[in-house]
Amino acid sequence: MNTLKLGLVAIVLSIAAMSYADNNPNEVQRGNYIKISLADACSSRSFVQSIYQQTNIGILRGGEQNRLIYVKVRHGRGIYLVYGKYREWEDFFLREGGMADPPDLNMEIR
Repeated sequence: MNTLKLGLVAIVLSIAAMSYADNNPNEVQRGNYIKISLADACSSRSFVQSIYQQTNIGILRGGEQNRLIYVKVRHGRGIYLVYGKYREWEDFFLREGGMADPPDLNMEIR
């Protein structure tokens, strides 16, 4: 009986170890988010306002310019995972009419 209990404990521990082995800490946790591109999100003025309220240009700092940037945004009753290339986000924050006084990309973010 003790051997059976020891075997079951070993099985449970090995299953737990396998589930954690696939966990990548650098990966965006997608959960129950609605994935939407930045270009599609810009089609709604209220969605654009939600993005401006919940993000800032600091997401562009210290990153490679050829990567995708993901941002979680609450809008209405949903949580959206808005994604776009570095250049798309840069255009979003700096385009004319987007911000009243767009900050310089070289400024220090606090």
